[in-house]
Amino acid sequence: PSPRLPEAMLLQHKASSCIDISDGLLADLGHICTQSGVGARIEAAALPLSPALQILSAAVALDFALTGGDDYELCFTAPPAMREAIENGSCTTATAVTRIGKIMITQELHAFTLAAKPGVFERQQYRNRVAVVDLRSIDRCGGQTRHPKGLT
Repeated sequence: PSPRLPEAMLLQHKASSCIDISDGLLADLGHICTQSGVGARIEAAALPLSPALQILSAAVALDFALTGGDDYELCFTAPPAMREAIENGSCTTATAVTRIGKIMITQELHAFTLAAKPGVFERQQYRNRVAVVDLRSIDRCGGQTRHPKGLT
C-alpha cells in the first residue's frame, strides 16, 4: 500500500482531525476520540471491505476491518458542512471516501452491526472503551432503521 498523501492534502482545512490507520481503526479512532474528549459510533455495515476480507465470514471480516492496521488508509472527522467539499475533492484523487459513523458527545467508542453478536474483538487494542451492539436490539425510530453513513 502507498501512503495517502494526496488525500491528506485534500483534507487540509476541511477535516477536524485525521490519522493514518496503522494500529487498526478502533485503536486509531480511539486516539482521535481521546485527544478530542469525544466518542464515536461506527456503523460496521458501512465499513468498506477489501476483496480479501469479503471472502471471510462476516464476523472474521468485521474483526479484521476494525482491528487490522498498517494499511495506510486515513480515518478522519469533519463537520457536516465539509461533507460535499470532501466528496467532490475525492474525485480529484480517484479515492473513495466512505462515511462510517458519527462523532458523539459521550466518551465511548461503539461499533454497531447488524450481523455480529455483541462482544469484544480478538485483536483490538482499544479494549476498555469499545462496545459492540447488535442493531437488532435497538429501537429503530418508529420502525424505520436508520444507518448513519459516516463520521461527522
